[in-house]
Amino acid sequence: MDTLEFIKKLALIARQDSGPEVDVSGRVLWQIRSARTLKVAPLTFFAAASAIAACLVLFFTIHSWIYMSDPIMEFFTPLQETLLW
Repeated sequence: MDTLEFIKKLALIARQDSGPEVDVSGRVLWQIRSARTLKVAPLTFFAAASAIAACLVLFFTIHSWIYMSDPIMEFFTPLQETLLW
């Protein structure tokens, strides 16, 4: 018997062989149910605090942007206060 023929015969036998059937669904479902749940309260508090801080920064930025004067206009401010006539 040739070595190649022997390997082909083993491959044919291996193709016909079926693997063992093992049901692991019960164990997997048990592990999923018994897993600890993540507490969302600290994350919610942190997100709320970050949102409040962002709103405050936005408020002060818009407030500063509205009342910020043009630097060039600072040169003409003394001329507006003096009487030309």
